[in-house]
Amino acid sequence: MVVEYDGQKLDLLETKYHNGNKAVVLNDSEGYLFCTLSVNLESMPNQDCFWLKDWSENEEIAEYMVSKKIIKLTGRTKSTGYVIAKEAILYVKDIDNE
Repeated sequence: MVVEYDGQKLDLLETKYHNGNKAVVLNDSEGYLFCTLSVNLESMPNQDCFWLKDWSENEEIAEYMVSKKIIKLTGRTKSTGYVIAKEAILYVKDIDNE
């Protein structure tokens, strides 16, 4: 799926971390990593979900993704030790049908 953000077209990709948790990244039009939206925690998220990294450099883009209904927060959270990760799910199918 292509996401437009700040004048750029970014590819939204899903992959997996070594422990099986879902990883979500955005790559630029040349295939370079723009940002990693997920964070890998020991705790497994619910099925089809991932832990959203919405702090530091990701704060603005995470908020944008939620506001555009590309990502939906489930309400479940997990402490990383310093900040709280929010469980999220991609709404890609819903967006493709609009």
